[in-house]
Amino acid sequence: MQFGDWEAVGAAGALSLGGPLGAYAGRNLAIGLTMGVALLRRAPAMLLTVFILRFFTETFDVINNLSTGNLPIASFSMVFLVIDLLAIRALWALHKQG
Repeated sequence: MQFGDWEAVGAAGALSLGGPLGAYAGRNLAIGLTMGVALLRRAPAMLLTVFILRFFTETFDVINNLSTGNLPIASFSMVFLVIDLLAIRALWALHKQG
């Protein structure tokens, strides 16, 4: 995927760890580590919480990318919204069972 015509690339520090890339990487590492702990503990309630967090995170990513005209990334995030919703639905059923 090319980002050559994306306006943020030319911004000072946009691709540094102190810029948006760092925030994105940090957020995804935090969610990934939390997901790993939830999977190791085999805790449906914890997994449900992580997928709800992912859903809201992806929703804001879609809104942000649509507002900046970055349709390819927004479309990519929409796929993950569907995956998150399916996971939330399945985990909610497990959570209600007990």
